Amino acid sequence: MDTSILFQPLQIGRVTLGHRVVMAPLTRFRFTDDHILLPSTLEYYTQRASVPGTLIIAESSLIAPDYGDFPNAPGIWNDAQIQSWKRITDVIHTKGCHIICQLNAPGRAGIVKDPLSPNNMLRSSSAVSIDSSSVVPKSMSVGEIRAALVDYAKAAKNAIAAGFDGVEIHGANGYLVDQFTQDTCNKREDEWGGSVENRCRFGFEVAAAVVGAVGADRVGFRISPYSTYNGMRMEQPNPTFEYLVAKLKDLKLSYLHIIEPRVNNWTDVETTESIEYLMDIWNGTSPILVAGGYTAESARNALDKQYSRFGQVAVVFGRHFLANPDLPFRLLKGLPLNKYDRDSFYTPLTPKGYTDYPFHPDFVAENLEKVSSQALGHDDIVPHDEGYACAHEYMNLIYKLWESSWADDAVVWDRQKRVAFDPEKMKRIKHEGKYFKASALGSLMPSPQRTLVLFQAGTSTAGRAFASKHAEAIYFDDLVPAQTKNSIANIRADAAARGRDHRAVKFFVGTSPILGRTKDEAYEKTQRACKSADHIGGLAQFWDEKRWPYQSVRCPYQYSLGYTGIDLSRFLLHEVFELNSAPEDSAIHTFLENFNNTIGTSEPWTPRRLGETMALGGYHPAPVGTPEVVADVFEEWINEADRGLMWTDYEVGGGSLRENLYSVPGLKGLPSDHHGQKFKFGSGFEGDSIEECKKNQSDALLAAKATTNGGVNGKD
Repeated sequence: MDTSILFQPLQIGRVTLGHRVVMAPLTRFRFTDDHILLPSTLEYYTQRASVPGTLIIAESSLIAPDYGDFPNAPGIWNDAQIQSWKRITDVIHTKGCHIICQLNAPGRAGIVKDPLSPNNMLRSSSAVSIDSSSVVPKSMSVGEIRAALVDYAKAAKNAIAAGFDGVEIHGANGYLVDQFTQDTCNKREDEWGGSVENRCRFGFEVAAAVVGAVGADRVGFRISPYSTYNGMRMEQPNPTFEYLVAKLKDLKLSYLHIIEPRVNNWTDVETTESIEYLMDIWNGTSPILVAGGYTAESARNALDKQYSRFGQVAVVFGRHFLANPDLPFRLLKGLPLNKYDRDSFYTPLTPKGYTDYPFHPDFVAENLEKVSSQALGHDDIVPHDEGYACAHEYMNLIYKLWESSWADDAVVWDRQKRVAFDPEKMKRIKHEGKYFKASALGSLMPSPQRTLVLFQAGTSTAGRAFASKHAEAIYFDDLVPAQTKNSIANIRADAAARGRDHRAVKFFVGTSPILGRTKDEAYEKTQRACKSADHIGGLAQFWDEKRWPYQSVRCPYQYSLGYTGIDLSRFLLHEVFELNSAPEDSAIHTFLENFNNTIGTSEPWTPRRLGETMALGGYHPAPVGTPEVVADVFEEWINEADRGLMWTDYEVGGGSLRENLYSVPGLKGLPSDHHGQKFKFGSGFEGDSIEECKKNQSDALLAAKATTNGGVNGKD
């Protein structure tokens, strides 16, 4: 387990983070012209909420149309935008993550939406443009400043209505709040400019208005003391930001977000300046978020060493989170990161460079296991062998329901007496184990077979033990008969030890034959199929703990997922395997020889060809040839694997599946030596009578009725 502070929980305002890898507010311009989300926007945020406990600071939302426009940026001033954001926040919360809305007014850094309108001018603290090529903004009147405070507060309320866990005031990167704070832009001589105190007044008043609207524990503030972006960076920034941070501290905000001096928007710069003097001022108030081109290594170093004395610190990632939707997982596991594409950072509307960055295969594999486990009622991944322990208990519960609840002659169907079943021959079953608890009557009339035919796939050690006890038929996906023969012998021996007729257990082998009227025709079909197959998908069946997606000409994966234990990562995709006498090469040689025997060719093997072959049929025989050749392969399996003969027709015409599986007319239920038979009605297995079941149901109905009527005493 990684012991870095980076992966420890942190309380921010009203939410508890599961780790301290925070997603930065990243402007991406993937909203509509009306500042409403696109389908790809929802997908983008959903992807980045892939690790529960993650805090996402959403890209800056425009508080109102009066302070400059950003085409295709989100807004938060009207109902349509609120509902748009709510679709995102609902999904984020469903995935166990948290999301904050960054509130922004571009000021002179925005654009004029309607240049022909005489009233539609850019506004700022002063009539000072960003540079000589930029529009000169209008200096805001005191009335307009007061109106802006109201708009910030309203936007904050809208954000909470949209489902956000809080808001962040964008006081950085040269936007309106920053334009008041820094003297590179603010040239006013009234109470809103001039001195440090006056220049910081607007940012403080904005924060105070927002706190008044939604509460201090829902408000954060972002600053960038050293950024030159949008014409910022004072000659002496420290005194101004010392004062601002000290004033904001009085408001007891939920966090302070500081951009390190080593980044300028999304560009890295060299510097010797530090933000620690600001952290010293804020220390102990609430958490501090630090952003600034962090890597996995530098983030750990920041929290574990450089900033460890401050305690409540989290690291904000921008570019790396943009390119790695599963970033917290990759950092925790020490996995390589996707490279980001700068050219697609601000490309409006397109999904390219937005939702097409891949998840790491380890993340996909682990989360598929989690989803499967959660579908069975478990909170997390169930270890392989424990899964079989759970399955053993589940089967016992199923046997009780299918075999114990109804006697064979419980069904009467006497229409004249209007009787469907004999209540004396029914009982409720009880079960309470480690994984399942039930007290119920089998609610459906039993089928002629009672327990369905039990077909299993899985031949690990735990899987064989399960099969020998429960399975009537078992599926194999071995490459050669010798492998299957060994497994069959073990399962039969285990079944016999349990008192079962070991010859009654049936075995099925997967195969993917490709037939042709001639050998050449069959081979041509195989080649065409290989071209349509995804060799990367085929090689995915060989991933191990260090597997990594395709990035270059080298093999995209290290292959070893338990099927083979073989690592092919040193070979290029088109490189012919050159094998020597090393143990690992011997394993590869044996593996490929098995493929040659089943496919019937001796062409040189490359990782690409192996991937194509796996994509065609997976890890089981894939004989290629004429019908006679394929039939010979089948005959070899019958003889060598000792799996038994094949059917040519149904043994019991119109009979049940079990009758035909065993070729025994009249055998509809489980064989007499099967484990499930001990649960059969009348075998001595304990359960409640139908009368007791009715009484319990009646008591439950009375209790429910009493509750509906206001309680047994007529009170709440």
